[in-house]
Amino acid sequence: MLCELVQNGQSRVLAAKGVIKSGESKRLKAALARHRPVDEVWLHSPGGTSIEGMRMGRLLRQQGMAVRVPKGAACLSACSMVLLGGALRAVDTRRHYGVHMWTSFGEPRADRFLARLAKQLDKAVK
Repeated sequence: MLCELVQNGQSRVLAAKGVIKSGESKRLKAALARHRPVDEVWLHSPGGTSIEGMRMGRLLRQQGMAVRVPKGAACLSACSMVLLGGALRAVDTRRHYGVHMWTSFGEPRADRFLARLAKQLDKAVK
């Protein structure tokens, strides 16, 4: 993701755009520190690695950040986990927000997790 500081009136906004790849949470943490103080984080992402999305969401929650999907942007797939981590969350009008079950492609240990999940679902059905 590309993280750049933009001024929105009186607010300092970190705009995070692009695919969520491995190591993205570390890059986000560095960008937040480099551009301190940041009032809000804006997201525009098609998603990517779900584990990194969760890590990014936890980071934003730990830092008490407000997170927004601004007008004209999209937050899909793993990006939804980043948004949900925000201490304050907003999705503006004329935006796209999408959530779905993640898949195992490119995820370490995901196949074992999905097998355990399938077992639990089978038990629940019985």
